[in-house]
Amino acid sequence: MKAQDNIKKGATASLALVLLMLSLPCATFAAAPDNKQGDYFGRSTNSSTSSSSNNSKPVNEGPHPLVSQTSTPEQWFEAFDEYISYYRPSETDKYVINRSMNQESERVQQFCVTAGHIAKNYKLLATKLATMPVPASMPEVKTFKNLYSSWFEDSATLYNDMIRPRPAARTKEELESMLKEVTDRSESLKNSSAQLSDMDTKLRQKYSVHPPRYDDALFQYYNKNKQH
Repeated sequence: MKAQDNIKKGATASLALVLLMLSLPCATFAAAPDNKQGDYFGRSTNSSTSSSSNNSKPVNEGPHPLVSQTSTPEQWFEAFDEYISYYRPSETDKYVINRSMNQESERVQQFCVTAGHIAKNYKLLATKLATMPVPASMPEVKTFKNLYSSWFEDSATLYNDMIRPRPAARTKEELESMLKEVTDRSESLKNSSAQLSDMDTKLRQKYSVHPPRYDDALFQYYNKNKQH
């Protein structure tokens, strides 16, 4: 179905369907924290919707790292890394989000399922980070943690906005305005991700803490097996 036909009929469509009709790549709206430079607006399925859902991380489970007001900087960042590693998108999720739609309705459906799941995980992660205690001796870390929590909350909102049903655009200008809004928000999140990554690096250097463990292959292997 062409965009013009949809506008004439006054039907409702999600932004993902608009992307399909315009043959735009999903990567246009991507950026996230795993590569710290924006391969998803943020950071993370197969050939079927069911496999896409099954390969995504669960939203009703998660790690329970021990962290408190008396934790050392290393213990705190270990817990932080464990949360990020668990709730960030899988490689399969990232692939589905970033691949081209190619005017295929099945791919749009897979995109919607995956984006919805990522949004749920990001929402949960945002809550986990928001309630994560930070020792009083590390006030900058508390600020960093709160900013990261807000980033995941904003990213979850954007993912949900990309797939929620909405009234169809009545004009080409209205359609372009809708797409620009999402693109601008995505770009803002991408830039914020880079700033948070830089802040992360400087804080770990200040407190003599190892680099992010969620980018370490050995840690990922250990963490994966610990969850089963």
